[in-house]
Amino acid sequence: MAPGTNTGAAHPVTLGGGKMDDTMKEKLENDSAALMRSVVGKRGRNVEIAETAVRQSKSFTDQEALSQRLIDYVASSEDDLFKQLQGKQVKRFDGQTITLTSDQLEINKNLDIEGPGASLLAIILALSYTVILTSLAKMLPALERRPARGFEPVAGEI
Repeated sequence: MAPGTNTGAAHPVTLGGGKMDDTMKEKLENDSAALMRSVVGKRGRNVEIAETAVRQSKSFTDQEALSQRLIDYVASSEDDLFKQLQGKQVKRFDGQTITLTSDQLEINKNLDIEGPGASLLAIILALSYTVILTSLAKMLPALERRPARGFEPVAGEI
């Protein structure tokens, strides 16, 4: 994690803020909690604390997450992270243990817009565009009533 950031508050919610019936709410919460336990447990992190992010919407600062074993590192830059990872032994999901070295630690900064992620990227961009347009459309009545102060609700919505 980067210094000054936070993680958590992972309680499931509906898109658009609609109300869920009690059965669906319980199902989503239980499924989200099970996924959290599975992912966190596989990585040797604090399962009980991580589950509170789902069930109680708890949030953790970088230092709280580090001290409670939700994360392994707080790094201020890529170089800082690479220095902290140098020589660390990591058990992969296939069971193999490897030692990280500087030649294994690199970031691919090239965006592959023709690969398998391109479709997902296009969907995310289209959804973002739709949300922005919908938000702006909802703000039009506010703009008509208060044209001198119309930018504030639009900027706040974006």
